[in-house]
Amino acid sequence: MKTHAADPGNHETNLISQLSKLAKHRLRLTGQRKAMIELVMHSNKPLTAVDMYHSLEQRFPGLSYATVYQNIKLFIELRILESFILGDEVRFRICTDQEHPRYHLICMDCERTFSLDMKMERMRFPLKSKGFQPISYKFDVYGYCTDCRDL
Repeated sequence: MKTHAADPGNHETNLISQLSKLAKHRLRLTGQRKAMIELVMHSNKPLTAVDMYHSLEQRFPGLSYATVYQNIKLFIELRILESFILGDEVRFRICTDQEHPRYHLICMDCERTFSLDMKMERMRFPLKSKGFQPISYKFDVYGYCTDCRDL
C-alpha cells in the first residue's frame, strides 16, 4: 500500500497523461491549469479548492477563486480530478487510472490517502441480477492510518 501521491517515478508519466486530456479536447494548456494539476498530483493529501487557491495565488497574481473552481469543474469532467467528502469539505485528488478506478483508504486525522489496487470484478457486487449497468464508481474507506491510530 502506498500513498496517493508518493510515486515520484510515475509523476512525469501521469502528468503527461493528464495534460494530454486537455489537448484531446482542444483546450488550452495554460500555466495555471498545469500548475493546478501538478499541485494536486504532488500533494501528500487531497486538497480543497481553497487549498489550491492559496497555494497558487502567489505564483499567479490576479488569480481568482472562480478561475480555480471553473478549472476544477473542467478537470472533473475530463476525469483528471475526482472529488470526495472528508469531514465537511469537498476534497480533490488526481484520477490515476481511467479504466479501473481505484479504491482508497482515507485517514480522517492526517488526511493521507492510500490507494488499493482492486478491480470491481473482485468485489462481486450483485449488479447483473439488478439489471444495473455501472459506468463509473469509487470506493473510499474512512478511518485512521497506523501513524495516527498509535498517537
